[in-house]
Amino acid sequence: MVNQKFPPLSDELTIYRAIVRETGWVDPYTKKIEAKAFKLRLKREPKPEETISAAFSPVEACNAYKGKTFGVIAIQVKDIRALGLDAVQTSINHIAIEKIPLNEKDATNFAILLAEKARLLD
Repeated sequence: MVNQKFPPLSDELTIYRAIVRETGWVDPYTKKIEAKAFKLRLKREPKPEETISAAFSPVEACNAYKGKTFGVIAIQVKDIRALGLDAVQTSINHIAIEKIPLNEKDATNFAILLAEKARLLD
């Protein structure tokens, strides 16, 4: 099978990430996005995460979790790229936020910066 390539995403595109944890991803009082929502799981077995998943729409973001989500986060591609990271389409309905350094300190710092740029959908 041929590896399908996708065109670069527009800077103006808003992408979406499903909130899959009831606590820790959004402050329940301020509705501010917490860094945990963008933190790589570097100690995940058998292989650490290297990218953060996102989707083209809120519905697509939630579909992979079969309705077991607690909300949706939105972030613009230009905000991701402004940090020196990238958002790339990896399949017909999946986007990967990539170029995050794979060490705990830098991954945490980027998670904080991404969370500051993101917003919770109403």
